[in-house]
Amino acid sequence: MNSILRLSIATFVFASGPLFAAKPNIIVILADDLGYSDIGCYGGEIETPNLDQLAAEGLRFRQFYNTSKCHTSRTALLSGQHPYEVARPGTKGNGDQYIHFGISMGQQAKQAGYFSIAVGKWDIGPTPIKAGFDRYFGFLSGVTDYYNGQKMGKKGEGSGFSGPCDYYLNEKKLESLPKDFYATDGITDHALGFMKEAAVKPFFLYLSFNATHYPLQAPEADIAKYRGRYLKGWEAIRQARIEKMKAIGLFPATAQASSSDGYKLDEWNKLTDAKKAMEDELMATYAAMVDRMDRNIGRVIAQLKSSGQYDNTLIVFARTMGPAHKKCLKNGRSRKRKSRHPVRSHSASMAPAGPTFRTRRIDSTKPLHSKVASPDPVSSIGRLESPQNPAAFPIKRCISWTACRP
Repeated sequence: MNSILRLSIATFVFASGPLFAAKPNIIVILADDLGYSDIGCYGGEIETPNLDQLAAEGLRFRQFYNTSKCHTSRTALLSGQHPYEVARPGTKGNGDQYIHFGISMGQQAKQAGYFSIAVGKWDIGPTPIKAGFDRYFGFLSGVTDYYNGQKMGKKGEGSGFSGPCDYYLNEKKLESLPKDFYATDGITDHALGFMKEAAVKPFFLYLSFNATHYPLQAPEADIAKYRGRYLKGWEAIRQARIEKMKAIGLFPATAQASSSDGYKLDEWNKLTDAKKAMEDELMATYAAMVDRMDRNIGRVIAQLKSSGQYDNTLIVFARTMGPAHKKCLKNGRSRKRKSRHPVRSHSASMAPAGPTFRTRRIDSTKPLHSKVASPDPVSSIGRLESPQNPAAFPIKRCISWTACRP
């Protein structure tokens, strides 16, 4: 199965045939605002043994496309179309944040006989249940506090997380979360429960972590593990990642680091000790969030193995976009997040990124790991029903908007 490369995700995951004795379980794991070289198998120093093992056993890809924006990347992934092709007619602003025309992967999975599960960050419309998923736990907005699930206050980033809890269980809004709740753990807890609930049916799991989206929040024990590792400075960390990426074949040996002048970063050695300590603390917290996500992915793998389902499960790992050039709120204080991948600009700029240096219309920073296969930009034409508009209509089924053709 590892030789299967050129198949669209919609075609591959929801079809059975000679490739499988039975329909495989499907798990699509999506990280949020994760740097290209953050995880170990892509050159990072953060400890991600579970993702590294998946990469070692399966396939690791150097190039994948996203829309350099969180909700549009999710809309494209879940609908297989350019986000504006499925947007609500006549809407402005975030009209592309809605699957109005088309069919979601959740609904398509259900039609193919799968038990369809979504957990974690949603950030598009309609709600997961209305979009065809059988079960859902998570939050509908783009950002919440990792511990209590609260949305940002009405005044935006400057007001901290003072809004109501934004978590839902299926269609039921939750008023509060357990006192020991931490988003990455809680999202995985419900994923594991829903997987058991599938019983004899094959399941499709959309495991959508909010890590590493701001705010930077992680348990103290996890932060302590990385505290002090980043005092060597961003130039040293960046160069070490580039050399590792060359060593593992992601970059050619002759590749040169691009200029970081556009970031207007100070020279590390000219910073005060207090400033260095603050930057180290921010990156230690960020690394802890990645580490925690990987351990929870390990919990999913462990349950698959203990239940005898691992060898009949397709696992795909991807991310919405690169690091966001945003203010990060931690304990009510505002911080500027630094880019954490060895390229020329942050994710929102749509600059060329990743191990290829050719100009692209959209950001190519997103690494994708698949245990047995990957979404390939192969388009096909079909007629599917929309959950909002039951009339059948032609759609372009593709995973990359550069692959879509009239």
